[in-house]
Amino acid sequence: MSYSLHVTNTPHATSSSTGKRSSPSLATPPSAKRTRTTLTLSDATNLSRDEALNLSHAELVDAFVLVRDALDKERKKPVAIGSAGNAPKEWTEEEIKVKVAQVAKVARSGIKSLMKWQPSCKRGGKRFSYQGVVPHPHVLYSLSNFEVPKTKSKQWKQKKLTVDELENALGDLTAPIRYGELRINSREVTLHFDSDTNAFKISGTYGL
Repeated sequence: MSYSLHVTNTPHATSSSTGKRSSPSLATPPSAKRTRTTLTLSDATNLSRDEALNLSHAELVDAFVLVRDALDKERKKPVAIGSAGNAPKEWTEEEIKVKVAQVAKVARSGIKSLMKWQPSCKRGGKRFSYQGVVPHPHVLYSLSNFEVPKTKSKQWKQKKLTVDELENALGDLTAPIRYGELRINSREVTLHFDSDTNAFKISGTYGL
């Protein structure tokens, strides 16, 4: 037995109550409410695209908050002294030793190249200033034989070195000239260090 739905323009359409079935409802029944999933940080950080698309809006918000809070905790962790924006990676003693030798060689060559003959070399000496950068703060501490600061507040910006201490760190610092040689003649040299950029400067005077 078939039936059809008849729509008329009659304001108050009625149907006979005798022997006729009621027409089916056009309203869509509400879908069953899905149980909200409780996510862990591991769940949130390992979601695939398809899995994310299947999450409800509330579950996506939960995932976002979990990841955001985890990142905030990482940012608030104390960083190592001497970092340039981010904490430097841990270096082995062997890696530091290799870099110390490289920095010493470059600095020695750089300082000697600055030692050119000037008339003032006869009269007290000519001032020099060499600037360089180390790849890790511990390289400079090891090179200059200074103890690594335990806290940021203990970080130094300037130290004094004797000529012997500087040559123990870098090697011989004499520059030959036509009738002799030039050498560092200041009583001490000054070592400046910026732990934020890992830049250093060595300054003093040289002469006969």
